[in-house]
Amino acid sequence: MVNVGPADLPTRTQIVTGSAGDFHGRDLVFGGGIGIWICEVTSPALVLGSRQDIGILNPERARAMGFEVTRRRSGGTLVHLVPGEVLWVDVVVPADHRHFISDLRASMIWMGEQWAAVLEGICAPKPLQCEQKGGGGPQIHVYDGPVQISPWADLVCFGGLGPGEVTVDGAKLVGISQRRTRAGARFQMAIHRKFSIADLADLWAVPTPALHDLPAVATLDRCGVISDRDLVNLLARQLTS
Repeated sequence: MVNVGPADLPTRTQIVTGSAGDFHGRDLVFGGGIGIWICEVTSPALVLGSRQDIGILNPERARAMGFEVTRRRSGGTLVHLVPGEVLWVDVVVPADHRHFISDLRASMIWMGEQWAAVLEGICAPKPLQCEQKGGGGPQIHVYDGPVQISPWADLVCFGGLGPGEVTVDGAKLVGISQRRTRAGARFQMAIHRKFSIADLADLWAVPTPALHDLPAVATLDRCGVISDRDLVNLLARQLTS
């Protein structure tokens, strides 16, 4: 069971506390404007993409190590959620909303642009909080090219880079997937505070690439000191501006 509460966030923003499986099993509710859900997992979880083969994992071993194994309804590949180490946010846009974009690729880029505007705002005043290349603040970029894949792309979300996803100094920070129905679009997004693919070393049931073949992954703490709820508050304001 999940617990839902608005906390001190704007209307249509909810904090959902519970298991990843319960969160991803929630019914989609469209209407009344853009909806924003923050998923605060109470235990570690491995979340497979909608069409990803569970055979890549050893579920029994994962559960023995304390990981829930579940599946989301949007595409892409595995995201591992650890309480306090990753921000997971869903944004639901009704089909009749002014921000709904019928073109899938264009909608992903639009979503990335919303995140980029927020991140630029929190990074600019405190550039020393960010790892920099050269002078000035971090380079925040919304990727708009063809899908980039690495040897890890078929296993984990952060092993690839797709349109709309956001990078900081070339390293992926915001992973985005999307599910569509006639009623609207559900964007599902992850930003890590800590990331280590080595944490999953004993959970794979298939041969894995070398660790150095995983592209660089940016973490939120490289880009400023801000709580998850404050960051989502800024995103909500950006989406409704």
